[in-house]
Amino acid sequence: MKISNKAILFFILIVACVFRFYDFAHIPFTHDEFSALFRTRFSSFHELIERGVRPDGHPAGVQVFLYFWSKIVGWNTWLIKLPFAVAGVLSILLMYRIATLWYNETVGIISAAFLAVMQIMVMYAQIARPYISGHFFVLLMVFFWSLMILKPDKTFLRNSILFVLSAALCAYNHHFSLLMAAIVGFTGLFLIQRKYLGWYILSGVAIFALYIPHLSILFSQLEIGGIESWLAKPTPSFFPLYLGYLFNYSVLMYGLVGAIMAGGFFTIKKADFSLKKFLLFLTFFILPALIGYFYSVYSSAVLQYSVLIFSTPFILFLLFGHISNQKPVVNAVLTLIILAIGGYALIYKREHYRVFYDSPYEKIIDDAQKVNSQFPGTPILIHSHHAITDYYLDENTFSIPFTWLDSLPTTAQLILFLDSASKVSNTFYYGHLSENDSKTIPIIRDYFPEIKWQSNYFNASTYLFSKGEKMKTKNVVLDFETAETKNWSNFDLNYVVETDILNESHAYKVDSTIEWSVSFHENLSFFSPQKNDFIDIALSGYFEKSPKETLVVATLKNDETTVYWGASGFHDFLTSDIFPQQVKAHLTIKLSDVQGIEKQTALTVFLWNKGESQFLIDDFEIARRAGNRVLYGLGEQIE
Repeated sequence: MKISNKAILFFILIVACVFRFYDFAHIPFTHDEFSALFRTRFSSFHELIERGVRPDGHPAGVQVFLYFWSKIVGWNTWLIKLPFAVAGVLSILLMYRIATLWYNETVGIISAAFLAVMQIMVMYAQIARPYISGHFFVLLMVFFWSLMILKPDKTFLRNSILFVLSAALCAYNHHFSLLMAAIVGFTGLFLIQRKYLGWYILSGVAIFALYIPHLSILFSQLEIGGIESWLAKPTPSFFPLYLGYLFNYSVLMYGLVGAIMAGGFFTIKKADFSLKKFLLFLTFFILPALIGYFYSVYSSAVLQYSVLIFSTPFILFLLFGHISNQKPVVNAVLTLIILAIGGYALIYKREHYRVFYDSPYEKIIDDAQKVNSQFPGTPILIHSHHAITDYYLDENTFSIPFTWLDSLPTTAQLILFLDSASKVSNTFYYGHLSENDSKTIPIIRDYFPEIKWQSNYFNASTYLFSKGEKMKTKNVVLDFETAETKNWSNFDLNYVVETDILNESHAYKVDSTIEWSVSFHENLSFFSPQKNDFIDIALSGYFEKSPKETLVVATLKNDETTVYWGASGFHDFLTSDIFPQQVKAHLTIKLSDVQGIEKQTALTVFLWNKGESQFLIDDFEIARRAGNRVLYGLGEQIE
C-alpha cells in the first residue's frame, strides 16, 4: 500500500483524538471550569456581563459561550468540554496547513505529530476554558493571514474577511490571544505586498471596530491588576522549565527533538533555511513570553504556562523549519517515533490520565465516604471548596457527617476539636486542598500520631490517622535527657532542670533575660527531602502566665541570601485563659512553595523570646514529612 502524507496526517489526527477523548465522559471539571460555570447562573445577559465577566479578568468570549452552551446541554461534563476538544484536534490540522504554506509537508507532519502528544495541548483540549479555544483561533487567524501574505492574488477579500473575524475571536477569547493578534497584525505591515497595504490596514481597522464593544470591559479589568494572591512573579528559570514542560519533561523527547533537528541540518539545502522566516516565527513565539515576563516582574503577575499556549506552536517552526521535504515513508517513520515517545511520556512520565482525571474535590469526598463505611464513627475534617463539594455530594448522593476546617477558624479551636475527637475515636480522617495551613497535619498527629494511609492527588491529599505509633522519619530531637547536642547551640546546660511537668524528667528553663535561645543549624540536605516534602518543627512549653511574643523561628539560607523565613507563636496554641498551661507550638515549612532551594541550603531553627517571658521548654523536634509528589504535577515535573 502506498503511503501518502494525507494518510499520515489522518493517522496523527486519529491518535490525537484518542489522547483527547479517552474516557472523555469521566473527565472532571477543573476549578477554573467550576468557577466559570458558577458564573453562568444569571437571569439576564446584562447580569452575566456585570457580575460574571467584569470581575473575572478574562474577556467575555468564552464566558458568554458557556452561558448559552450550558443552557443547551446543562452541566454535562463531556458536552460542556466537547467544543474545546474538537478545537484541539482541528488546531493540529491548522498547524499542518500553516507549515505547508511556509515550509513543506515534512515540517507540517512533524509539527502536527508533536502537537498531538504535548501534554499542554492534550490537557487544555480537555478543559472548557479560553486556552485551547484561543490556540485554535490564533492558528485560524495565522492561516488566513498567511494566505494574505503569501498568496494575496488568490481570494484576498475572502481571506481578509476571515482574518478579521478570527482575529476578533482572538481578542474576545483571552488577553494573550489578543496580544498575539496584535503582534501578527503589526508584523504583516512589513510583509504584505505594497499594493494590498491599504486593504490590509482597513482589515486592522475592522478588527478594532469589532472590539470596540469590549473596550469598557477591558479597561475595568485592567484596574483589577494581576493574580498575585496565588501566582508568584516569575524568575528567569521560568523559561527553561516551560520548555521542559512543552516536551513532557521527557529526556527521550528532548533527545528526539535534538536528533530530528540534527538530521535536518545534515540534509539541509540553502533554499531550505530562511532567516526571514526564522525571525518571523521567533517573534511570534518569544515576544508574548517576554511581554508577559516583564509585565509580571515590574507590574502584576500574569505569566503562567497556560497563557503561552497561543504562541507555543511556533517554536516547532524554529526547531524544524530547516528540514527539507522528505518522502512519505520517512515522514511515516518520524510520525510513529514522535507519537510513540510522546505518548509514552504523556501516559507514564506525566501520568496524565491518572493525575488529571482524578478531581481533588471529588476524591476528598470519595475517600471520606470510604472511611465512613470502613470505620463508622470516624471524625471527618475537610478543607475544600464549599460549592464544588456540594456539587459532588449532590451528584454522588453522598450523605456523610463531616466538619469544615474553616468552621474552626483558630488553631485553639482546632486543638479542642481534636482533643474531643480523640476521646471518642481511634481513627481520624482529613482531606485538604494544597492551600491548607501546613501545620494542620502535625497538630492532628499530636492526637492521632500514625498515618495509616495517605492518598495524593493534584492539588490535594487525604489521610486516615490512628492512635498507633508515629512512623519513624529523618528527624532530630533535643529532649534535654542526654548529652547529645550535635547541631544544637545557644543554650546552657546549667539551665536544664529536673521536673515532671512536661513530657519527661528534664526541661530547659528560659528566663526573661534570654531573648535568643536554643538553636539548630544544619544543611537542609541532612533530612534528604524531596521537593514537595515538609519540614515539621515542634516545641513543647510550660507557661505560668500567658506568653508574650514567644516564637519558634525557621530560616532557609543560601549563604547570606534568605529564601525562607517563618515564625509561629506559642500564644496561637493556647486553648484557655487558665494558667499554668502546657502548650505545644508547631511550625511547618512547605518546601514546594520555597523558591531557590539548593543542595547547600542551610536550615536554622531557633527560639526567639521576643516578649521576654519566663517558661520551660522540652522536646524540640525537627522532622521531614513526606509530601505529595503530584501536588503540582499537571505543570511541574513529577519525581
